[in-house]
Amino acid sequence: MRNDDNSLDLVTSWVVESKLSSEEFKDYSNALSMFGKISKDGTQVILNEIRRNRSDGSTVKKTPLLNSKKFNTKPTSFRKFIQNKSKDEPDYHPKSKNIFKGYRARIFLLIIVLFAFVTIMFIMNSIGGR
Repeated sequence: MRNDDNSLDLVTSWVVESKLSSEEFKDYSNALSMFGKISKDGTQVILNEIRRNRSDGSTVKKTPLLNSKKFNTKPTSFRKFIQNKSKDEPDYHPKSKNIFKGYRARIFLLIIVLFAFVTIMFIMNSIGGR
């Protein structure tokens, strides 16, 4: 039960770490913008989420969120998706143009399959001679 009490007493912050410096932010958007600025310069940088105990300031959990080395190897469409998420814009999901999605199209396909089955059965019956 003591672990539950400690988990309620955690403070979350974000740290942007590079080879040259390390900077801590209380706001995620500020940390993300700093991550973007440093990574555009070509420096390898890591964005970590850090949870600290409020009472003594000890680090409870350190979770890496973004790594510029891995971020640069992602396709550009994935990078655009990540950047759009960070701007708090609504998600952009292009609608797929699947012509077999509607019920009318499914019923039409079912009719075609049944017609093909009946045609094949008729041809097999006529070949069999009965």
